[in-house]
Amino acid sequence: MNGIENAVVLLSYPAKSFGKEKALRAFISTNAALSDEEILDLYVVRWEIEVYFRDCKMKLAVDKYQIRSANGIKHFWLIASLAYMIACFESKRYNFSEGYHLLSQTIRREQISFIFDYAQNGGDKSALLENIA
Repeated sequence: MNGIENAVVLLSYPAKSFGKEKALRAFISTNAALSDEEILDLYVVRWEIEVYFRDCKMKLAVDKYQIRSANGIKHFWLIASLAYMIACFESKRYNFSEGYHLLSQTIRREQISFIFDYAQNGGDKSALLENIA
């Protein structure tokens, strides 16, 4: 059964949250030869990868695209990774969510500024609406 019959389930609480129901964490390892500490150490290393994929799915919608060629997948992940990196660099703490929020605000301000300038300079309203719709 793919090694699942020998799986280890490790239940853990953060030190300051022992006994709190929502703080309980479960870690599963199909390698029964690993110690509890080794399992937790591997999850610590892996956690940043999990956060990266969660952020990419939630904010960059990487799970919504359908790409079939290997080359297309490589290009898509390169672009998604660059977008992720740009958002991280936008934040002083290299935090993706914070940087994404700051970039979103900047883009929105630029859109409003463009529309305002366009209107100030006598731009045609119907032409503007056609271009932004």
